[in-house]
Amino acid sequence: MNCKITIGFAILTAICVQTAFGGVQRERLADGWEFMRADGSASETNSAAWRVVRVPHDWGVEKSFDPKKPYGDAYLEPTGIGWYRRTFRLDPARAAFIKAGGLLFFESNGMMSHSKVWVNGKYVGGWPYGYTAFRCDLTPHLNLDGENTLVVRCHNHTDSSRWYTGGGMYRECRFAYCPADYLIPGSVAITTPEVTKARATVHVAWEMSKSGKKERTFTVESPRLWDIDDPHLYTLDIAGETFRYGIRTIAFYPDARGFQLNGRRVELKGVCLHHDLGVLGAAYNRAAMKRRFLKLKEAGVNAIRCSHNPEDPDFLDLCDELGGSRLPRPLRRARPAREGRGVRRVAAHRRVREAQGRLLEALRQVARARRTRVGTR
Repeated sequence: MNCKITIGFAILTAICVQTAFGGVQRERLADGWEFMRADGSASETNSAAWRVVRVPHDWGVEKSFDPKKPYGDAYLEPTGIGWYRRTFRLDPARAAFIKAGGLLFFESNGMMSHSKVWVNGKYVGGWPYGYTAFRCDLTPHLNLDGENTLVVRCHNHTDSSRWYTGGGMYRECRFAYCPADYLIPGSVAITTPEVTKARATVHVAWEMSKSGKKERTFTVESPRLWDIDDPHLYTLDIAGETFRYGIRTIAFYPDARGFQLNGRRVELKGVCLHHDLGVLGAAYNRAAMKRRFLKLKEAGVNAIRCSHNPEDPDFLDLCDELGGSRLPRPLRRARPAREGRGVRRVAAHRRVREAQGRLLEALRQVARARRTRVGTR
């Protein structure tokens, strides 16, 4: 089916960066994970079955190609059930932070798929769709003075996709230590309602978990415009978190003027890319993705269509940093022959939540396209 939601072209976005104390404190969880493939529960499996892995991790590329496997899975085995676990202790400063009213969330940029999360044996949440971010509140079940165990289960169903998905915790995950009144993820909107060579007006809107919606406006003198060949980004502090944004104008015309970037006509020369990295699998790797992006730019590419799902947030960072436009492709259904065991499985059990998540992600992508949007006709 043709995607209808290609409302905006995200030429640049506002990106949340790792922050210091004062706002949300984020701790990347790359090491310290153990993994196993098993249909039973994590507690029922012999401890010898666990092995150490690093996240992002794609279990689908760990075995050799098998011509008996489905072509859509690249003749590999990304489907099935996998378990991850990690133990951790809170240092005294963070334990005191939580005792004083702080919160601890477990965040993921995406897991493939139908993920479920437990901490200290208590189920805290999960997410069925493999391409969008989610997070779970661990706070009520934490052992502040001892060891904690985090367990994640991923179940990537057979025939749920016609392309290679990867399996497991294939995107970055992290802890987010939040104050009682924290910046709600995805609520920041940075726009530039007026841009000239002399100055640009920047409007910022965001929402806090307790104190509600906020906004402010300021002026940038003699702005350096973001461009494909000069992707300049400004930084902005919002509630203790650092965001980046660009200033530029865009316009679309049905005549010979075409697409205008900062007042000049630019031809969008694009390619279509899936989220995986070929023989490296689907585990997100910034260095590999950056190398691919630069090679494409050398070939004359300046626009990328993501197929057929939301990309890793870091991919949007690279578009901003390296000067690339992106055509959002937030929604895609499996073809009818696979719907019975794929999309409809999710719909049967989690229809409302799944629809809300996909719609929210689509709206966020459109919002990214609107940020700093000026001159659009």
